[in-house]
Amino acid sequence: KKMVTSVHDFSFILHKDFHPKERIQYFEENFFQNIYRSDIIITGSEFSKQEILDRLDFKEENVRVVYHGVRHDVFKKIDDIKLNFVLPKKFIFSVGSIEPRKNLIGLLGAYNNLEDKIKKEYKLVIAGFKGWENKEIMQIIEKNKEFITYLGYISDEELAGVYNKASCFVYPSFYEGFGLPPLEAMACGTPVVC
Repeated sequence: KKMVTSVHDFSFILHKDFHPKERIQYFEENFFQNIYRSDIIITGSEFSKQEILDRLDFKEENVRVVYHGVRHDVFKKIDDIKLNFVLPKKFIFSVGSIEPRKNLIGLLGAYNNLEDKIKKEYKLVIAGFKGWENKEIMQIIEKNKEFITYLGYISDEELAGVYNKASCFVYPSFYEGFGLPPLEAMACGTPVVC
């Protein structure tokens, strides 16, 4: 009878190179013919709302922002952190799927340009599942494992512990409709570079 649709971003239009071809093909064939069946569109940020209004023929009152939040029972300052893996004493942390949109090549390049004495003091720790087009990223990590640690996918509870231990959190993504990790890091009291 009534349909509410959630739209997170327009990366499938604006940054086709950030997605596998099959995903782009699916959105091109289905998104625009189906989106107009919606009575209301919800999205997670004013930025995405404006993109929706710029790209779709919807009245502003039919596009609503419902802000994302974090689980404050998980993402908070923690005194007694227990993890099943070892972390460096001081480290820069980044989390996100290992894929082109997250700009990990840029992060790794910037980190590698630091002087060795800084890299010895502040290691780089990366967490996130292996998305796609990640071969070059994984090779750089492997080549620099003296300074860089890749944790892979970790649970929310582990993630909160890593945020708490991090010296700072870095989120270099090229494009996000919202980007939850900086909010999670802030909830844990971690300085954020975004």
